[in-house]
Amino acid sequence: MIRRWYHNTVWCRNALECVQALSEPFDLIVLSYELSGEWVTELNAYDNGLTVAMHIVQDQPKHLRTTRFIVRTSDDERAKLMVSVLQKARYDAE
Repeated sequence: MIRRWYHNTVWCRNALECVQALSEPFDLIVLSYELSGEWVTELNAYDNGLTVAMHIVQDQPKHLRTTRFIVRTSDDERAKLMVSVLQKARYDAE
């Protein structure tokens, strides 16, 4: 279930919810690798922020072109990978 909070804040608990929420425009998206709150060790696991970043790059939604993406995760390597994926597609990510 996608949760809506004050000031148009949206909280998603998994990759599917996040992808569904991306149909709306946002000024800022803070994207975590560990969306479900669990530490995922396998890069090929589906339910994570990298999946969402790859969806954004593949879908290229025009309404997210001016969105700023901040990647937060406890895994530096995966954070760098997510930022790289978004930046290569010319999204503002750090």
